[in-house]
Amino acid sequence: MKIHAVIFLLLPLAINAQVNESPENLTGNAPGNAAKNLKNWITYDPAGSFDIVMDEIMADPDPPVNLPVAEYIELFNTSNKAIVAQGWTLSIGEKKIPLPSFRIEKQAYLLVCEAGDSVLLNSYRPLLPVKALPALKNDGQILILTDNTNGIIHTVSYSGRWYGNSLKSEGGWSLEMIDPENPCGQQENWSASDHYLGGTPGFKNSINRDNPDNSSPYIVRAATTSDSGILVRFSEPLLTSSVSDPFLYSVDHNIFHPSFAEPLSPDFASVQLTFPVKFSSAIIYQLMVQNSVCDCAGNKLPNSYTEFGMAFPPDSFDLVINEVLFDAREDEEFIEILNRSDRIIELSSLALVLMDEYTGTFIRKLHEFKGNFQLLPGQYLAVTGSRPDLLKHYDCKVPAAIIETNEELNLPDDEGTLALLQNLATPIDCFFYDAGYHFELISDPEGVSLERIFLDYPTNDPANWHSAAEDAGFATPGYKNSQSILPAESDVSSVWTEPEVFTPDNDGKDDFLAILYHLDGGSLANVMIFDSRGRLIRRLANNTWLGTEGCLTWDGTNAEGNLVVAGIYIVYAEILSENGIIRKFTRTCVLSKDLN
Repeated sequence: MKIHAVIFLLLPLAINAQVNESPENLTGNAPGNAAKNLKNWITYDPAGSFDIVMDEIMADPDPPVNLPVAEYIELFNTSNKAIVAQGWTLSIGEKKIPLPSFRIEKQAYLLVCEAGDSVLLNSYRPLLPVKALPALKNDGQILILTDNTNGIIHTVSYSGRWYGNSLKSEGGWSLEMIDPENPCGQQENWSASDHYLGGTPGFKNSINRDNPDNSSPYIVRAATTSDSGILVRFSEPLLTSSVSDPFLYSVDHNIFHPSFAEPLSPDFASVQLTFPVKFSSAIIYQLMVQNSVCDCAGNKLPNSYTEFGMAFPPDSFDLVINEVLFDAREDEEFIEILNRSDRIIELSSLALVLMDEYTGTFIRKLHEFKGNFQLLPGQYLAVTGSRPDLLKHYDCKVPAAIIETNEELNLPDDEGTLALLQNLATPIDCFFYDAGYHFELISDPEGVSLERIFLDYPTNDPANWHSAAEDAGFATPGYKNSQSILPAESDVSSVWTEPEVFTPDNDGKDDFLAILYHLDGGSLANVMIFDSRGRLIRRLANNTWLGTEGCLTWDGTNAEGNLVVAGIYIVYAEILSENGIIRKFTRTCVLSKDLN
């Protein structure tokens, strides 16, 4: 019995966690049963990464729903072994808090709370009371659980946007992980609790379901950290053992492989590469990453390439505000900037701000660029209030060019002044936007962005802005504007068709007619198909707002959706520009049917 007495003095009283499906079954062991379970502390298996995850966060318990007004972080043992933790720490933001020793049974839960709140949460045992536990920020922060060797067990960087419900984000509801077997899942694996209590402390999450990560990671960007170092940022946390081999990475211009490849904590979504030679400031390099790199779920990165080089601070007008969506349906507002220079530009000293039009002072920050963040020549970057909403509602052709703000956008719907400032002082570009800049025939501009037309024209010339084209989805975040025009192309206007003969038989060859256009600005279009006798067969565009270039298609069907007979057909396009000029184009095509 002596060994039991020693263990009892060294370790605090443990209340074994049970797997409970609902609060009605919660049965934390009474202190009188602790001696019976004390022998379980003698032998145990060490914990590995993700054996214990933080699967529920009550950051804002007030106003309460049906739970006590007390913050908590729920730990869940995902493994099939009991785990004893000694010397572990929990980092909340910048503060690192030592945790009392604890034992958590396999597939069981444990609530970490401030010691003063343990009475309030006593019905939701087992508890791990911690003295001087920092308050959780309502709008989000990083949480890191580390073991006694400083190895990271689990990291969560939650956000107030993760609730997915504006009412629940106001308080009283916890954030729950959807699938604990997807521990690196970020916003897509978290949501507000659906339980009538407002949370599920100590029992299975109300939104628990399979939500596996089946998506491959991709390179978001690479940026130089020195004349011989690169920071490579990926789209999600990576398996550290898959990214540490320097031979997975290579750079052209005889740079070859780095000497070291170090995955960076706490999220392991970035890798620092250190090379034995220095980069030239006159070269844009290409980095190749092999497909052995994989995320936490084992999804492999395809062989991937990205460019990087030595960056320069911006001069005025190197970067321009290129597109703005200020009147959005949900939270997908965005501000797009473009590097119009021929140099790589360092963004880390820059901030997007909302300015006072009359005093010239900034009202509030909209986004501040931090760390090593660089933009290549001709590269776009869209800063949005909600990346998931933007990706859902618009065709974001380059997902890596979409980032979520670390502030709040909440742009005025009618007019406002946006500025890109260096060190919150020196303007790089400034744009006064107005809802009146939209195309006057658009009855409701909600969800429609304003696009810059000419890169070299003044930003605050109202004639240099136009509504994004309807055929582009009314916005083009992170890629070329639908209304952009190169000055040399501004006097070109044409409509043509390809191929001359098409066969709509779904065999993968010439299955449809492409009606391509290149216009000298945004235009209103009517495009119709007639047969050889002049009868209207199909209307492809009816007062449709088109961009400067694009394509319409005809699949050979009439207005009723029936395939028409083989023969000669006429494409008639009527293009009305904003200055009132009407251009008419007539093209012929042949619809053929394979007789074999």
